[in-house]
Amino acid sequence: ILAVTRALGDSSLKQFVIGNPYTTETILDDADDVLILACDGLWDVCSDQEAVDLVRSMDSHPTHTSQMLLEYALSNESMDNITTMVFRLPTPP
Repeated sequence: ILAVTRALGDSSLKQFVIGNPYTTETILDDADDVLILACDGLWDVCSDQEAVDLVRSMDSHPTHTSQMLLEYALSNESMDNITTMVFRLPTPP
């Protein structure tokens, strides 16, 4: 019911559900080598640094590291939807 509530705006649940997502903005610099986009299904069970350490520990394609983060969230009993995307950032010249 919650996903439908957010999508359609069920007025009886408006007092319990916020319509504004939590977002942050971070400026990347030359030291950044990975970008992880994920929903709260991952972040509920994994800190930012844990996710970075997990991704850096794997020397594989971003698709595989995204799958590994998803499996990590599931194995830590995440109870929310889980979406993960990993981007390897190019090394500056």
